[in-house]
Parts: sequence; C-alpha cells; structure tokens
Amino acid sequence: MRFFFVVNLCLILSLNNVMYGQGIEDSTVVQLPSLEFVISNAIENSALVKDKLTQTDIKHEELDLERGSWAKYLFVEGAANYGKYDRIVMQENRTDVVLNSGSLSSSEQTTYYSGVSLKLPLSAITGRSKEVSKKKLEIQKSIYEKDEAIQQLKYFIIDLYYETQFLNESMHNHFEIYQTLEISYEKAKKDLFSGKTDINDFAILSSTVGKARNDYLKAKNNFLAQYLKLEKATGVSLSNKHK
Repeated sequence: MRFFFVVNLCLILSLNNVMYGQGIEDSTVVQLPSLEFVISNAIENSALVKDKLTQTDIKHEELDLERGSWAKYLFVEGAANYGKYDRIVMQENRTDVVLNSGSLSSSEQTTYYSGVSLKLPLSAITGRSKEVSKKKLEIQKSIYEKDEAIQQLKYFIIDLYYETQFLNESMHNHFEIYQTLEISYEKAKKDLFSGKTDINDFAILSSTVGKARNDYLKAKNNFLAQYLKLEKATGVSLSNKHK
C-alpha cells in the first residue's frame, strides 16, 4: 500500500512539474489608448472611407468638367485673302470755285480676318442645366455614403474597443485565480510530504490548478486575438506611448 502511495505521489508531482514547472509570466491589465484616439485613427486609415472620399473628389471633377462643357461649342475662325483691290480716292481742290474730283486706283493687298463664335444649340442649354443638377446630386449622395461609412466604422470600433477591454479584464481575473491556486498548491505539496494533507485532496487541488491554468491561457488567447483585431482596425500600434 505504501508502495502505491509513493508511486501515485511521484506520478502526480512529475505531471505537475511538467505542467506548472515553467510557471506563467505575470499578466497585468493592458492600458488601451483613449477611445477617441482609436476612432480617429480608424477613420483616417480606413480603406472604405478613403474610397468614399475619392469617389466624392471624382464627382467634383465631373461637375467642373460639365460646367465647362460649353467650351466645346466655342469656335475660333480666321481667314487670309490676297488679291487686287480698287480704291476711289477723293480729292478736294480749292480755287475761286470749289471743285471736287475723284480718281480710281488699284493695288495688290493681303487681308486677314479672325473671330470667335459660339454655336450653342438650345438643347445643349437645357440639357447642360439638367446634367449639372445631376452631378450635384451625385456629389451629395457620395457625401452621404462617406458619412454613413464613418458612422458604421465608429459603431464597429466602439464594440471592438469595449470587448477588448472586457477580455483584458477577464484574462487578468483568470490569472489572479490561477496564481492564488498555485500558491495553495505549493503549500499543499509541502503538507503532503509532512502528512498533513491526504493524497486524494492533493490530487483534486492539482486538477483544479490545471483547469485554472488552462482557463487563464484561453482567456489570454481570446484577449490577444481581440487586441490584434482592434489594432488592425485602427491601423496604428496601440502601445502605451499612444495614450
């Protein structure tokens, strides 16, 4: 009987040394940056919001082009002619009697003509007005879509932010439970050798410590996964230097 007791004791202790021998590093509550910081950076780095802003800029460019579309009806005309032209030269001679006389002369000359004309059909006037109004409505629509994208992103970040905080606190609580049980386990191990603790009670405590350790590691993994999601959504590091 004594032999089996020693074997069981050695087996329990060896397993516990494998499970807990390395220990777990201390875990404190991570101090996240302010919610305002997280939201502002998430908006600034959001690919969806950037796309909506680009679409708005494109609509503004289209409106400017439409406003200047009348220029396609503007024509510059010019001509040059060379030929022989006749001129009548009037002369006034004064003597005792006033006489007017004229003479005909001719010369070779080059003449130039240039001008600007606007050939704007009536349909273009009414159609352009409607097209400008349409472009303005498209700009307003793109602004609404951008604002909606920002609003939805805010909702998402707020949920993610507080869920990350909750998981951080949960991880810390599980660590404290595990740490407390581990202290009890070390005391029970000494009591076992001195005969103050029954091996069955020690085995139960050992199992409880193992479960607490696994619960802590699971809570830690959940927190780290959520923390990385928040960091990716924000687009910047969430270390304490950004507080």
